[in-house]
Amino acid sequence: MSRKKRVRVPQNALDMARLAAEVRREDPVFFKARRACDRYRLKLEQGLSPARSDRDVQKQLAGFRQALMMRQVCDDQVKNLLYPLGVLPCNVLNYLTFSRQIDRLKRRFMGKSLANRARQVAETWVMRGLEMRLLRAILQGVFNVTLTEELSVSSGSAYNRMRADADGAVGRSLPESPLSP
Repeated sequence: MSRKKRVRVPQNALDMARLAAEVRREDPVFFKARRACDRYRLKLEQGLSPARSDRDVQKQLAGFRQALMMRQVCDDQVKNLLYPLGVLPCNVLNYLTFSRQIDRLKRRFMGKSLANRARQVAETWVMRGLEMRLLRAILQGVFNVTLTEELSVSSGSAYNRMRADADGAVGRSLPESPLSP
């Protein structure tokens, strides 16, 4: 005879807070964030990390906790997007770094300026070996950003022109030195 788990319906704000605490206790994202916040709090208390000028440690911890939780949510969205597409776990770190750069840009810019800067960051990561289709999927699926124009990495970027010049120089003979016999 199996026993069904009873679902509790919160009756008031106190029940809601208790239920939320139970859910958070089991949530790995919350557990990681709590551990990181505890370490950060210890650094602040020991004077190892600079505190705010007004010495409001609780406000600083609250901001840190919120930023950390948002980063965890963004990382989870990127992972959930990449794993079904067949990206190996050892390669996910580079895509997470890309998404963190885009997240930083998204907090500072918007509109066409954001799209142009996202294009520049995507060009950089394509040159580092990431796949453009996956970068586009992250941009559109997680951040709702569409690149303004086609990337120039495949055709005419400065990096590819430099590589083509270097490859062409290998096949050419060097000019003769006036000192050669």
